[in-house]
Amino acid sequence: MTIFKRIFSLDSIEATRIAESVISELRSRSYEELVKLSVDSERNAIRGSDGIVYNVVAFGIAEPEGVLRVAAAVDNGGLSSLKPLVREFLMQPDGSIM
Repeated sequence: MTIFKRIFSLDSIEATRIAESVISELRSRSYEELVKLSVDSERNAIRGSDGIVYNVVAFGIAEPEGVLRVAAAVDNGGLSSLKPLVREFLMQPDGSIM
């Protein structure tokens, strides 16, 4: 991949694969663990199968009635960091996923 392409585009297929993998792992956590993401996000760098290093941020947002919105944002460090690919889910306090 040329530096131009890396800066100006995001491989949406690879970014989606990474985001879905991160969301799957987050769904396996307890509500109590995920609430911590609303205070302190998790940041990781993951090398995709295309050889590019993707930045991944997992975070939580408290919603009404104790519902927690959990999201994973993925970008490649180029302009995609201004509008990362995001996947999310909602979890109720009892641990059920909406």
